[in-house]
Amino acid sequence: LLIAGLLYGDRNPGDGLRYLGKYKELLLIALLIPCFQDERIRRRGLLAFALALVLTLLFSYAIGIGLLPEYFFMPSKTPGLTGSFNPVTFKLSITHNILMAIAAFMFAQMARYASVTGIRIFWGILSILAVYNVLFMVRGRTGYLILALLLVYFFYDIFKWKGLALAAMLGTLLFTGAYLGSDTFHSRITKAANEFSQWHPDQTAAVGDSVGLRMEWYKNSLEIIRDHPVFGVGTGGFPKAYAEKVKGADMLVPANPHNEYLLIATQIGLLGLTLLLYLFYRQWRLAKMLPSALERSLAHGLLIAIMSGCLFNSLLLDHTEGLLYGWMSGLLYAGLKLNSKKNDPST
Repeated sequence: LLIAGLLYGDRNPGDGLRYLGKYKELLLIALLIPCFQDERIRRRGLLAFALALVLTLLFSYAIGIGLLPEYFFMPSKTPGLTGSFNPVTFKLSITHNILMAIAAFMFAQMARYASVTGIRIFWGILSILAVYNVLFMVRGRTGYLILALLLVYFFYDIFKWKGLALAAMLGTLLFTGAYLGSDTFHSRITKAANEFSQWHPDQTAAVGDSVGLRMEWYKNSLEIIRDHPVFGVGTGGFPKAYAEKVKGADMLVPANPHNEYLLIATQIGLLGLTLLLYLFYRQWRLAKMLPSALERSLAHGLLIAIMSGCLFNSLLLDHTEGLLYGWMSGLLYAGLKLNSKKNDPST
């Protein structure tokens, strides 16, 4: 549909192929499945990814305690790196906290299924360190949300409905502790609450008002979808459609609405949004057929992270997050067996 979306609509020169190219990571799902058919290769792939997350986590702590300079290993041009101390490495804070929230969940699952006590302790400690990194060290509110949802799923996956009560208690302690004990967490949550309370649909959001701007972008994007409900404005047509929508108003024109569902719907309509949601639905159902408990849990965790993160960011458009989704999906679902219909939970 994204390719077909190039055939209609009006867009700025070059935007069609540029936006289409940003979704190239989705092709990895099909391309990588043949590469990870072997269970040993899948294990090595997961371990390699886990070790990359460990390295990111350790560098962040090294920056936090002053062993490395702030923004170590960051690109030379890093706009928006202002404000309080922010011990991120490799990526900006939103991406860093998304990765570390996933790391906390992944390490906890690896500890859960480890057969050796020492290895279980190793991954368990790293999971705790990742949780602390998200809540107490780095500012990135999407990571807060993803961590909370993965915490709920982790305990539900183990204890079913009884686990929800345990997750609620632990989550309350963690997030209350972060609110009271972390200036970074406290300021980010307070700022978000204040910006949301001050936002009004008839007023233009101020530059730097991240919540207000998002609400403004969501409102105008919904109006674009209302005007082009079925097929949208075409792939890459969002910037021009948005600029025309707010023409004459003193509003910022974003490259995307910071919501993947709205971005897909504006480009390729409600038909495209329906297919995206169906893709996520099928992945959730088929995750139950993956060969190992670890792979099943990680597949569900990946979907929780991506689906919730897409509410406040265009994650599939973003390079790192889109690559994460395509790569992890290709790796995990390479173990899917469809030989027996009786094992398919959707039948």
